[in-house]
Amino acid sequence: MGEWLEIYGGATDDHLSLGVATVDGCSFPGGGESTHTVISGHRGYAGATYFRHIDLLKEGDHIEFHLLNQVLTYEVTGQAVISPNDSSSQRVVEGEDLLTLLSCHPYRVNNRRILVYAKRRSLTAMDQSFLSRFPAAVAFLTNVSGADDSEIATISYTADFKSEDVMKIILKFLDTELDESVRKQIFVNRLMILLSLLVIRGAPVSLLV
Repeated sequence: MGEWLEIYGGATDDHLSLGVATVDGCSFPGGGESTHTVISGHRGYAGATYFRHIDLLKEGDHIEFHLLNQVLTYEVTGQAVISPNDSSSQRVVEGEDLLTLLSCHPYRVNNRRILVYAKRRSLTAMDQSFLSRFPAAVAFLTNVSGADDSEIATISYTADFKSEDVMKIILKFLDTELDESVRKQIFVNRLMILLSLLVIRGAPVSLLV
């Protein structure tokens, strides 16, 4: 299709006028085993094409998610045309990393829905969802020379970020016992964490179809 689209959280009228959006109740874009992300978009809106040519996607075509520094590639496996109230195709399949694109059908009639199914390519044991990998990413970024190993262990084993640990983690760059260069690196890391959280809480993600 050659479309580069912004993804918004929640398929509201406002979001669908700006790009494409996640369907509530389905997996957050980011991949991982036993996830199924469903992205909805108009068959064109106010001069923009969006999912206008979704029906041209065929088996073997690739769809890319661009999330921060990640590129997740999905391969189209098929299509279906369903009734507007049929949500059976949005279910999670155990062990699979799935993506479905959803739009109205046929073009300019819109009494049905067209689905394009895709499956994540080259899924490995190291591939987990974006959110579940977040603590590990923080631990990696804070593992700088001279840093306190207890901080790394705390982040690694506290996936839910308990409140008593959060302030210690956030304010680590204020620790005067650390070298200045280390404190600077940790400060930069905290900014990266903040930006990541902003993305998770609603900043748009890109989709290339």
